[in-house]
Amino acid sequence: MIVTTVTAKYISNTVKRILSKMGLEKTVVQVIGMIVHWLVMIIGILITLNILGLNGVVASIVAGAGFTSVVIAFGTQDISKNVIAGALILATRQFKVGDNIIVQGGHEGIVRKMTIRSIVLEATDGRLISVPSNVIFSNVVTNLTSMGRRKVIMDLTVDSGIDFDKLQADLEHLLLKQDSVFKNPRPEILLTQVTGKYYTLSMSYWTDSSPMMQRRSQSEVNKALAGFLEKNELFTDWVKKA
Repeated sequence: MIVTTVTAKYISNTVKRILSKMGLEKTVVQVIGMIVHWLVMIIGILITLNILGLNGVVASIVAGAGFTSVVIAFGTQDISKNVIAGALILATRQFKVGDNIIVQGGHEGIVRKMTIRSIVLEATDGRLISVPSNVIFSNVVTNLTSMGRRKVIMDLTVDSGIDFDKLQADLEHLLLKQDSVFKNPRPEILLTQVTGKYYTLSMSYWTDSSPMMQRRSQSEVNKALAGFLEKNELFTDWVKKA
């Protein structure tokens, strides 16, 4: 048993050290290390009992463990699914604490805590949502902040009598003047449709990917755009697309 205890600790630490060098999350490393430790301990206990001539006890333990494992497996299916899914999520690094994600099915928010069993999201209204790891692992997840930037696209409809080249230059200049609009990549003003008396323009720019900064940017751009259109007496319709 002394050899078993020392061996279990040594093998567990070795596995954790190797996994850490591979870059796996700390939580995943700890869980795998614990599993390896107890597997070695169980094997060592069974070998010890066999050496002591307690073969009947070993057989009883093995038989009992088989029956117990079946009962436990049925009773903890959801827990097992979440633990396995959580370990895979942490290992694959689909997202991290601080990222804003959308989980197919309606869950959206900033990742505040990641555990083996669940992911805690903070919604825009301050609510904390605990989503089981299995739900996240088995659904499509969109990470809105992984690249640090997000494109905003707006459709703008104006009278066809305007000088498009001048309007294009003016709108690009207007966007570049806003502090929240990224200068690189540069904003784009494209003529996407000509229908009778109207031109439809697609105006796009990049801004910070955080939800709060994105809303501020949209407000800033809309305010500047409204002033520009009113000043130049351009009667238009515009709508944010994305």
